[in-house]
Amino acid sequence: MPIDAQRLAKSKRPSRAADVLRYFASVSGSLSYEASMLDQAAKKCATAPPGYDRNAAIECYLVHFRNIRDFLYPTAESWTDERYFDDVIAWDFCSEWLEVAEDWKECSLAERTRFNKLLAHISYTRPQLGHDWPIAQMHAAIQNSVSEFVAKLSPDRKKWFEK
Repeated sequence: MPIDAQRLAKSKRPSRAADVLRYFASVSGSLSYEASMLDQAAKKCATAPPGYDRNAAIECYLVHFRNIRDFLYPTAESWTDERYFDDVIAWDFCSEWLEVAEDWKECSLAERTRFNKLLAHISYTRPQLGHDWPIAQMHAAIQNSVSEFVAKLSPDRKKWFEK
């Protein structure tokens, strides 16, 4: 369920200048970098033999996947909690994009927790968490979500995301 109108009405999230957003979408900006690294890591995951090189490719993929996922599907607090105002989110580019973490069926909240525990924190539950990642399916799902986001952009902002 997209962010509710009540939370959106309480939003204190600052709007960003168009030139700042244009930079983040440009070839030299962070969003382009994340997408490029995601694609390159997906290719490495598909070709690297089992072992440390493949694990490194998978971890690289997961970090960039997580960043794009959080851009497209941030937590609802991104609109009301100042700790999240520095995070670049899709809504900054398109006020019609009101998706939040709970909206993306391909990555449940439990999966979000698994990402965090396996990538960002050394945890006692890490050994019990699954270490299999369907990279090809994940890649298709995130690419589909990026396409949906770009389709919602105004024509002038769509140009920012063209390579």
